[in-house]
Amino acid sequence: MIAFTLSPKDARFHDAFVIFVPPVTGKEALLLELSSRLRFPLQFGMNWDALHDILCDPYWLEARRVIIVHGECPRLTQDEFAIYAGILRSAMSPPPGATRRSHEEIDVLFPLEAHEIVQRAIDDSIRRDEDSARAPTVEAPPS
Repeated sequence: MIAFTLSPKDARFHDAFVIFVPPVTGKEALLLELSSRLRFPLQFGMNWDALHDILCDPYWLEARRVIIVHGECPRLTQDEFAIYAGILRSAMSPPPGATRRSHEEIDVLFPLEAHEIVQRAIDDSIRRDEDSARAPTVEAPPS
């Protein structure tokens, strides 16, 4: 679940592994903070694909519930934010055919004033998914 609050730094949670992400500018800074605060394994690749894979299967965490709290909206390009939002959407949804995940849930909390920016990024990520689903596949020529 993605949620919004007036004061993310004051949010309190029970029975969850909670990380507070400080203000970040750029993809590299965001990935560095997430990898450090979520204690990603050393082989984390510091790229969007690696973030997707590790958040969708947080095998290294003992916690059943993970909450990522952004005190401020990350300063990313519109494309980067759409990619990040898409990764969060994937991490919060079980894969097709799965009955459960290795964790109960991942929640993300943003400040209320970021609602419009985050919603736009979510909408962009949904459009990207729909566009890639409609894109024709190119078959390799027979060898």
